[in-house]
Amino acid sequence: MLHAHHTPGLRLNWLMNGGDKALRSFGVEGPEDLPDDLIRLVGGLPTVHEDAERFYVHAGFRLGQPAPDPDQHTRLWIREPFLSAEYNFGKYVIHGHTLLRSGEPDVHPHPTNLDTACVYGGALTAGVFTDERGPAVQFLQVG
Repeated sequence: MLHAHHTPGLRLNWLMNGGDKALRSFGVEGPEDLPDDLIRLVGGLPTVHEDAERFYVHAGFRLGQPAPDPDQHTRLWIREPFLSAEYNFGKYVIHGHTLLRSGEPDVHPHPTNLDTACVYGGALTAGVFTDERGPAVQFLQVG
């Protein structure tokens, strides 16, 4: 959304991935018409959250980098080699970005992928965590 707002040439990808619905919900014609307070809010959101036992990130981290990965682009877009490596980042990693058509979270010893394809009509999945390191003790789904 931010790229579509600031760079008109990048709007098609966002529009094809639900941006058109966002525009309708705000009653505006194009990304450049989105409210300034929304753009500031979204632009100021963190791309990773950390608690005592876990990292919560949209896509993932580069292997071998200090966690959380300092590269914002990576945190939002990485797939490989993050997805196929059993790498320990020092804390358990909860992520999405790569949809799982199975409709079930993908749980591994170091990361869990919660992206159960709600963007395509699958369930929206949330994890219930304890104070102990590791994956969710329960998954909640709607949709």
